Amino acid sequence: DSDTGSALINGANFTEGGENNLLGIPEVAKGFLYEISEGSSSNDITKTSHAYEKKETSLNGYAEKFVKIEYRCNAGDYLLADEKGDPIAFNDDTKFTYDSNDGLKIVGPGSYKLDMAEGRTKSNKPVLIEKGCTVEVGSLYIAPTNGAALSVDTSENVVLKFAGSSVLEGSASSAGLRKQGEGTLTIDGPGSLEAIGNTNGGGSGIGNNASDTGAVKNIEIIGGTVKASGNKTAIGSCTTAPTKNVAFAPKAGTQVNAKGGTTEWNMAPFAESQTARVPLDKVAYQRIEAEFSHVNYTLTIENGTGGGSYIMNAKVKIKADAAPEGKVFDRWVCPEAPVDNATSPKTTFTMPAKDATVTATYRDLVFSKRTLSDSTKGVSVTAEFAEDAVLVIE
Repeated sequence: DSDTGSALINGANFTEGGENNLLGIPEVAKGFLYEISEGSSSNDITKTSHAYEKKETSLNGYAEKFVKIEYRCNAGDYLLADEKGDPIAFNDDTKFTYDSNDGLKIVGPGSYKLDMAEGRTKSNKPVLIEKGCTVEVGSLYIAPTNGAALSVDTSENVVLKFAGSSVLEGSASSAGLRKQGEGTLTIDGPGSLEAIGNTNGGGSGIGNNASDTGAVKNIEIIGGTVKASGNKTAIGSCTTAPTKNVAFAPKAGTQVNAKGGTTEWNMAPFAESQTARVPLDKVAYQRIEAEFSHVNYTLTIENGTGGGSYIMNAKVKIKADAAPEGKVFDRWVCPEAPVDNATSPKTTFTMPAKDATVTATYRDLVFSKRTLSDSTKGVSVTAEFAEDAVLVIE
């Protein structure tokens, strides 16, 4: 009845044609399966396992004394899916491996979604990324008994997009989020990450374990909400190894507000509303909190409506004022960015990452001799008309 777990059947004899030849099991949750294996004793469940995902499973052919039925997700405590959300096949060891001791290892390139398995809220199984990839992280809570909670160790680039609320808590002398290798690790939102380095013997919140000898390098934190804490260093190296090229790097149109200190109640701002890169190579706070947010820019509309305060890429509806007597609308003019349809008096404007002024311009009406018609009345008139004139017979 539990969400995950196993059952051991003692004394079973599921021979061909036996009475107990059908096992009734409920439909599996997304990414889960049942593994049925057998052996001569409870410590000798060694024969090849078979995976099932349907309600009723035949047990014909299971002739050993002990039969073990295990219900688990494709990556144990975790669900690993492709970018569309479809679980990765259980036997696809080109993408990932999982066992109860080493936890989850992502070993293949690509785009993934990683979350806790259904029914799980916390795991003591570590996660290791060994290949360049992009991972959208749901809401993880990892607190292993040994080592870092999540490690990135590769010469290739890795992007972690935290969509939910995640906590990564390292064990003794270990980091919450460990970074090794030459590749760049990019940490993005819009969700939150709390990375906790263990206070017993060291360990960075985001950085390295106390036993690591290599530099902590190439970490770009570009979005979301990040909280990091460690015995010696919140973000960066907690050892004598250097910290290189580690920074808050707000994306265009965003800013970072960060504070640091020794405790949660002893924090001071060090990057308020900062839109430029904030190097962390020599920032040795034991605790750092940072929040990335959109910057609001001012849009001024001259001779029209639609002005206000907007974030980058906002689609703003703008409308030109009525033309003065003897004039007609000509076009919108903006030196900071193009107007979506500059020759229409009603259009939209895509906000750039800076203040902008959009001006409606007008030109003189042009009069010319031409014929206007009202087709509903069957009447035509030839005279000198303005270019925007229409004929309506009442």
